Amino acid sequence: MTAALAIAATSEILRFLVDEALRKTGQALNFTPPAVTIGSPPADEAETPSVNLFLCQAVPNTSLRNTPGFVRGPLGDRPSQQPLLLDLFYLVSAHGPGSAREIGLGAAIETLQDTPVVTTTLIHTALTSLAGDPDPLRRALADQAVIDGFESITVKAQSLGLDSTAGLWIAARAPFGPSAFYVVTIAFKDPSA
Repeated sequence: MTAALAIAATSEILRFLVDEALRKTGQALNFTPPAVTIGSPPADEAETPSVNLFLCQAVPNTSLRNTPGFVRGPLGDRPSQQPLLLDLFYLVSAHGPGSAREIGLGAAIETLQDTPVVTTTLIHTALTSLAGDPDPLRRALADQAVIDGFESITVKAQSLGLDSTAGLWIAARAPFGPSAFYVVTIAFKDPSA
């Protein structure tokens, strides 16, 4: 059951990571940091600066599934329950007027670059911060079984050509803006299964 929450939990972990970086940047530069949103980029140019995390694709990671020692026991046997192994593709974009959006994107890129492996401590902190959220779906992500299900999360910048990037923006039906692309690989095993 908790594996169904793994993708949403990953997006919230990334939001927490970027939001913390923007908060610290805002304090250091004495300005109000851009908000961090999850979902499709805004269809019209936002009036207030924001950084958006758009999950544009999720695919099974077949290379990890075939890696000896990752999902196989010491004798080469496969456990009865396989972890959920996914590559999640995120478009990270900046919106709004002025330099605050570029500062926001810069802070997001810096923190994602500095966090190639998301630690279990960060996973716990990010998801438990949702325990008091008014949205019951976000509150569900703070469940200890969801937190314990993450075996690993890695973040890697991905370079897209101009045509692929433009295609993403056209598909999102949003005005083109400054952006970066990331592949986030998760290994999630439902501890209750």
